[in-house]
Amino acid sequence: MGAALEVYKAYEDYSKTLRTWFVAFGVGAPLVLLTNEKLSTKLAASPLLPPLVAAYAIGVGLQVLLAIVNKNAMWACYYGEVENSFQSTRRYKVANWLSQQYWIDAAFDFLTAVLFGLATFRVFRIVFG
Repeated sequence: MGAALEVYKAYEDYSKTLRTWFVAFGVGAPLVLLTNEKLSTKLAASPLLPPLVAAYAIGVGLQVLLAIVNKNAMWACYYGEVENSFQSTRRYKVANWLSQQYWIDAAFDFLTAVLFGLATFRVFRIVFG
């Protein structure tokens, strides 16, 4: 179990780092763009602005939603360990199933990276023509 715990700890660290980076980038990049007068003027005049804003907002939203789902699933799994009778409930079974579905995390992270990549590409297209 020691090796598994070490591997999980590494996964946990990378997961936290990636989620923090995604949210920081998804919030920080638009703030930098909006607070720079030259950039914000160019962006405001571009028809690419609405999908750019949507890409950042959806990317951050996906990460927040994923954190909410994981938080609640982990609470239910934890509570099932503390209170064995809870393991027979539907809430526990759904939470336990969710906690075993790595593809959900991978899909949300992939979609976030694609959205942020597209948004960044659009910024370069607007700024550098």
